[in-house]
Amino acid sequence: MKIIWVLLKGDLKNIRRDAILILAFFAPLLLILVTNLALPVVRELVNNQFSYDIAVHYPFFSAFLLLLIPLLLGALSGFLILEEKESGLLMFFSVTPLTRKGYFYYRIFLPYFLGALFSFFVSYFSNLVTIPLWFLSPLVLIAALEAPMITLFLGTFATNRVEGLAFSKGLGVLFAAPVAGYLVDSNWHFAAGFAPPYWVTQGFLAAYNSQNIFFLYLAGGIFVHLAFLKFFIKKYLDSVD
Repeated sequence: MKIIWVLLKGDLKNIRRDAILILAFFAPLLLILVTNLALPVVRELVNNQFSYDIAVHYPFFSAFLLLLIPLLLGALSGFLILEEKESGLLMFFSVTPLTRKGYFYYRIFLPYFLGALFSFFVSYFSNLVTIPLWFLSPLVLIAALEAPMITLFLGTFATNRVEGLAFSKGLGVLFAAPVAGYLVDSNWHFAAGFAPPYWVTQGFLAAYNSQNIFFLYLAGGIFVHLAFLKFFIKKYLDSVD
């Protein structure tokens, strides 16, 4: 626990030195402010100008929020790995009581835990739409898996923070899948199921609309997320051997 506390203090120190990391760290609070202060203003402006109420899309907005927190925390954790890689600290951790395995567990479980916690927090205080807790809880736990996935992706394939920033921007392509799943009004939207975020938003929308197909999306989400996570764990461990 003492070593973990030292790592946490080191992470906070690294975050304070980088504006991007600071922004990612405070993202949950910023999202709550946007949904509570900015979105109602946008809704009123659009309604006045175009006679269209964007509140009909609030269920999708709320579902999408579950994905943003793990994305940001995963990128934040991935950047910290890259910083430690550039500093040569990864080899140092392997000869400490923490060991390389302990460092690995720390780096995947911390963003997962924080991702689940902050996602619940944002979902509760966003004041958009709500779904029953027994539907929301498994979706949050599945969505939070994307945080360690992104962490391991950046830690494996990026060699420095500049590459990590470029790769993190490229990850935005995956978030086109939930949009496609929401907009495509036919069974073709299942083609977007290759991307893990798709299953989270579709599951949320199914729960909101009281559809029995929720459990299909839940099962699909568990399978796809665990398959991706297993792949990235193997790739990361191979890259540090």
